[in-house]
Amino acid sequence: DVNTLLGAQNSDGGWGFDLDYGSDVYHTTLALSALKTAGVSDLTVTNAISYIASQQYPDGSFGLAEESKSIYLTSLVVQTLHKFSGTSSVINSAIQWLLTKQNPDGGFGQPSSTIFETSHACMALYDVDPTTPAIQDALDYLSANQEPNGSFADDIYLTAVAAQGLKTATIDTSLYAGLNLFGYQVEVPAGYTSYDMIADLGGEDEVEKIQRYDPATGSFETTFYESGVPVGDIFDIVSGEGYLVYMKVEKTVSQVGRIVSVSIQLEPGLNVVAIPCVPLGYSSYDMLRYLGSPDEVSSIQKFDKETGAFQTTAYFDSQPSGINFDIVNGEAYLIHMKVAKKVDFPMEAIEVDYVISKGESVSDSRNFQGDSDLLDQAAYYTETQIGVPDFVTYTTTGISRVSDTDIEVSFSIEVSSTAPEGIYEFQVEYGLLDSENNPLEPLTNNIFSFRIKVVP
Repeated sequence: DVNTLLGAQNSDGGWGFDLDYGSDVYHTTLALSALKTAGVSDLTVTNAISYIASQQYPDGSFGLAEESKSIYLTSLVVQTLHKFSGTSSVINSAIQWLLTKQNPDGGFGQPSSTIFETSHACMALYDVDPTTPAIQDALDYLSANQEPNGSFADDIYLTAVAAQGLKTATIDTSLYAGLNLFGYQVEVPAGYTSYDMIADLGGEDEVEKIQRYDPATGSFETTFYESGVPVGDIFDIVSGEGYLVYMKVEKTVSQVGRIVSVSIQLEPGLNVVAIPCVPLGYSSYDMLRYLGSPDEVSSIQKFDKETGAFQTTAYFDSQPSGINFDIVNGEAYLIHMKVAKKVDFPMEAIEVDYVISKGESVSDSRNFQGDSDLLDQAAYYTETQIGVPDFVTYTTTGISRVSDTDIEVSFSIEVSSTAPEGIYEFQVEYGLLDSENNPLEPLTNNIFSFRIKVVP
């Protein structure tokens, strides 16, 4: 409640942890951000900004105490004050201090880099100046510390923070002479049209035309140059859409901005889509599964600019097949749908149980349960494998009763050296028999579902 928040402000303009608590920068910054969201812009805000400014140390930093100057708190202050006018001197001093805390590995932290501090510093730097070189170094640090499953340190909170930091990006895309499937990967400026984009991509001697495919009509809209001026169809540039860019020369273009979350309405037939903020190591097999089942999506295609041919991933026998190509920022892809479907991007990295290199194996164990009296009768076990790929060997290596109600199954999963890369799912169902081969039921958790990722 805004009135409750206003009533909790102390006489010095700040807020504390609760009523009757002394003011501190952290809680004042949070309160100021909430007031901005609520549209409050009176003396309350002015006094809060003055309080925060009064707590800045001479070197530009903020902290709860002189001996605990904080990258996180300084970044938070920058992100909040950036929303208000008349705060540039405080912000600039804070930014200069932050830049002194960047380590040789590109990350931020005291004494060593952390994902948490790097993410917040990255967001603060972007808010002030998206072209700051330190941002890209910080993004490189974050990317280098992402786990194969897409998380950061397998921690939900840390992953959420890092994802926010990674939304601040500089994306370089190499355009070749001829056709390119191009995606605008960062937040699109308000009112940005195809006339603006063709001008940003290059002049008439560099760019031939750009096209947008309209899945609703099945036709193309085209913007091109005439006498050095953009002409033809004018259409809005939308985050998540892909465009056909025809270049006359090779050129690298940079997009600087914040990656945005978008929902894309895919229509039956052809769609041209650009994927924002692609998880590390994401492939076309991963994306096909994300987009839907074989009943929903037909294929994904990438235009290979070097060969001039399309690479295709499609479902075969309910599994992704064909060429497994990398999904990368800056590129767009042809998605052929069987049904209409709304899809959210950025997509989360697909969670897998095991990442297995070709020619390697993993060993593990799982439990299933049954009543104690039922397990007392068990003499044999049964195993039914469901959907195990030909290049995967699943072996039960041991089965034992570990408690009154639990059976532990030890197993190994081996992947052939010739296995195609990608993500695969299968199940193994276990049963128990008594001494006369009669099934013992019911059992719980006795169907083990597996999702493995095969890597080189």
